[in-house]
Amino acid sequence: MIRRPIASTTRIILGLLSVALMLAGYSWLSYRQHQKNPKDTTIPNWSQLSEGVQRSIQWNERLEDRWLTDDATATLTRLFAGLGLAVVGSCVLGIAMGCSQSAEA
Repeated sequence: MIRRPIASTTRIILGLLSVALMLAGYSWLSYRQHQKNPKDTTIPNWSQLSEGVQRSIQWNERLEDRWLTDDATATLTRLFAGLGLAVVGSCVLGIAMGCSQSAEA
């Protein structure tokens, strides 16, 4: 049994079972939280989650854009700005360490 390959049908069943268990656990946790506070949005139930996804991909007349694209643009701008600063800083530091023994120390 140890180090023996798992049969493909068993592997598929275990994979589906793990996803079903995760979804059932989330549903139970959401149900329990909404029993305490029906307007709670920290753990949304499936209908609240669906409404949130629809709202994020819907066209916003005031902004003339979708929330999803607006948020994705802001996130990617911050991500690439941080990566750019890290690359430039590490290149400068690496060149300084290669050229100077005091910078290497």
